[in-house]
Amino acid sequence: MQLAGARRKGEKGFTLFELMIVLIIIGILVAIAMLVYRTEQDNVKIQTDAANVQILRGAAMRLLSDHELEREITWSETAGKDEPGIGWGAYLSAWPANPLRGGAATYELVITPAGEVKVSGNGAS
Repeated sequence: MQLAGARRKGEKGFTLFELMIVLIIIGILVAIAMLVYRTEQDNVKIQTDAANVQILRGAAMRLLSDHELEREITWSETAGKDEPGIGWGAYLSAWPANPLRGGAATYELVITPAGEVKVSGNGAS
């Protein structure tokens, strides 16, 4: 009597059980790879957010070195770009998109006459 799934002498190929084990192993490897990929994507978004904040702070510092401010200035994607002499358009080629918020440009930069620079809308907010 022969067991189900056992090979007869001289037969070639894999049993159903062996194929199922291979598929389970492949599934586990794919799950691990997806987890690593997702984690790396999140890390890149966090690093991009930090770099964007540094770029915005650098532009604000250049503005402060060029001008003595008499009032608080607010920059965002839609505000402050074309203000004569103090608009962000003179210091940035484009407003950075926020990777932590689906690419929406949600950063807001407030520059005070005392030289304080506040960035909101980033990952730390």
